[in-house]
Amino acid sequence: LLTIIWLAGITNAINWLDGLDGLAAGLNIIISIALSLISYENNHLALSIIAIALAGANLGFLMFNYHPSKILMGDCGSYFNGFTIACLSLMSTKVAISSDNSLLIKPQFLIAFIILSLPIIDMFKVILQRIINKKSPFFPDRNHLHYILIDYGLSHKITVNFMYLLCFFSCSLGLYIFDER
Repeated sequence: LLTIIWLAGITNAINWLDGLDGLAAGLNIIISIALSLISYENNHLALSIIAIALAGANLGFLMFNYHPSKILMGDCGSYFNGFTIACLSLMSTKVAISSDNSLLIKPQFLIAFIILSLPIIDMFKVILQRIINKKSPFFPDRNHLHYILIDYGLSHKITVNFMYLLCFFSCSLGLYIFDER
């Protein structure tokens, strides 16, 4: 049940970040690179290759999607990226540990949660605000962090780059905790 909630939640969280030109693609690149590094360190080479391929695909797309965009990702692209990242985050953070000639799988969900903290926190904040305002959690509004930053007067490019920086810090923190285990 928790796996299904994680997959649906992360998929939606990534989709909800597709509100500004280049935002979702750039965040997908940063998150995919972090998941690729973790997969590589855990000797999940196939997952590492998939994650780096996703980052490369988003990088090629970002060239045409950064403000002002020539093409849009749309729901199909953001759902694909979100579901792929959700799956990669679950699979890449599992560490095989040999103990008394038996193989144990130790999930490290904290690392996945930290790496994906920006989309997760934004999603929870928006859902909570919608429920407090007695609206459907799926009702569209401008309560996302990127819209709030725009409404405070930041330019589109500064807002997107600031969100990249936040994601980079959360991924760096996740990688630091992963290395310290």
